Amino acid sequence: MRLLSHYIRMNCRRIVDFGSSGASGFTASVSEAGSATVIELRLDAADGQLIGSLQIPAARTEAAKYQTKVTGVGGVHDLYLVFNGKPASKLFKLHSWRFNQ
Repeated sequence: MRLLSHYIRMNCRRIVDFGSSGASGFTASVSEAGSATVIELRLDAADGQLIGSLQIPAARTEAAKYQTKVTGVGGVHDLYLVFNGKPASKLFKLHSWRFNQ
C-alpha cells in the first residue's frame, strides 16, 4: 500500500534550539484521526535526519496525547513534521506538540 506524505516546516529560520543536552521525547495532542498515521520528526529537511516517529491510531474523536522517544538531536535546527497516512483519508487535527527532556 502506498502512503500519502505531507509535511510542515515548523520554523522559517533555524530557531528550534534543542540545546547541548537535546531532547529525549516528543508529545503531541491530536484528535479525529481518520486512519492510523505516523508523524516523522525530521531535522533540516522533509527527508532529513529522522529523530523519532510517533504512531497515531485511528478514530479518536476527543483530543489525546501520544508520546515517543527522540534520539540524536542537539543544537539548532529546522524541524519538519512529516505526516504519513492512507491516501484519500483524513489524517487528524494537531492541537499541540512539545519536546521533553
